[in-house]
Amino acid sequence: MDKKLSARVASATLLDDRRDSIRALKSMSKKFRREVTEFGLASILELIREENDSECRSLALDSILILIGADDDQDIPCPVARDTALHISQSKDLISLFFNVLDDGNGSHDFIFFKYCQRCSIDNAA
Repeated sequence: MDKKLSARVASATLLDDRRDSIRALKSMSKKFRREVTEFGLASILELIREENDSECRSLALDSILILIGADDDQDIPCPVARDTALHISQSKDLISLFFNVLDDGNGSHDFIFFKYCQRCSIDNAA
């Protein structure tokens, strides 16, 4: 994972560039979970905060779902995923942001994201 890709997500001025950048981060999220979390999570979250394009937002939310989800061969998330979910779930600002996105009503991905937030909350409470 290259820091340049994360910087590209944050600095892209053209919509197509932002979409391509976040797609690239999303595609790297499962294989390079630690690196994307370390170098890209802040850019992904900022994109969710600032972006009005529903496709970019949906790609960013997909990326977060991958970062906090369990691997295909495991029932529970890896430590990096668990730590990322814990970080997100303990931030009032991030929880508020996600609920605002869910309340926005733009996109069919909202319910899936809400389901993962609930799952992470349950997993972290256990």
